[in-house]
Amino acid sequence: MNDVQKPVLLGGYAAKKCPVRTHNDFAPLVPRLVWEPSEEMQADLDAGRRFEEEVFAELLRLHPGSAVLVDPALRKDDAIGQTVAAMQSGAPLILGGWLPDDEAGGRTGKPDVLVKVDGGYLPADVKHHKTVDAAKKTSMRVSSLTRPAVWWDAPGLTASTHHFQDGLQLAHYMRMLQACGFRPGDDQPLGAVIGTSQLAEPGGEPALVFVWYDLSRKTRPTFSRSRGKVKRSVLESYDHEHGFRVKVAATDLRITGSTADPDPLVVPIGQKE
Repeated sequence: MNDVQKPVLLGGYAAKKCPVRTHNDFAPLVPRLVWEPSEEMQADLDAGRRFEEEVFAELLRLHPGSAVLVDPALRKDDAIGQTVAAMQSGAPLILGGWLPDDEAGGRTGKPDVLVKVDGGYLPADVKHHKTVDAAKKTSMRVSSLTRPAVWWDAPGLTASTHHFQDGLQLAHYMRMLQACGFRPGDDQPLGAVIGTSQLAEPGGEPALVFVWYDLSRKTRPTFSRSRGKVKRSVLESYDHEHGFRVKVAATDLRITGSTADPDPLVVPIGQKE
């Protein structure tokens, strides 16, 4: 019998979901359920896939011969190999890539887009929702699909309400890039989303854009038992949430139904409506 426990590997969505979901996914004694989306939710999922396909098609059209599309039919190891080869060759854009598993950090993941910058790559995701809202005193860093790594400040905008959830996923990919040696450095803690919002370059027409988030900026009020209310960055929040879920999963894998089992770190809580 092989007693070697496989490493816990969590995807990019785990940190933004309830930790009980992680518990249910890893605890051997929790029954596995088949999720069937409602018609409305399935329609939303289908619309999101179509939007991603349209964005990929547009990026390939704008960057013929330079953007690399990783074949979605490839097995995981082969997809990782193609992604790493594209990064090693300095491809300006990599679509549908699969990063090497970060076993030490408990991560696996597939960023929609990788953008080449000086010193490495920055992650981007395609999301079927808006990325910006109107604002009087703030601006957003954006770049065109034509020149993803050349950004400008678009005035009169702020991040949409999706910013934090999207940022947690981007932080996951940033840590994976760091683990495999392709993160450009601490001076570029950036990740982007291509959403449905359209903006115009100076002198241009409105079009889809990359909206870039500084994942190290301390903007989110949180509570700390040791420090009270403090502001944390998306990256700090991600590191905390992901790290806790890795502990949840690792503990769950030791539960077998024996009296010597450890207690799970989280348990479901139900209440009457």
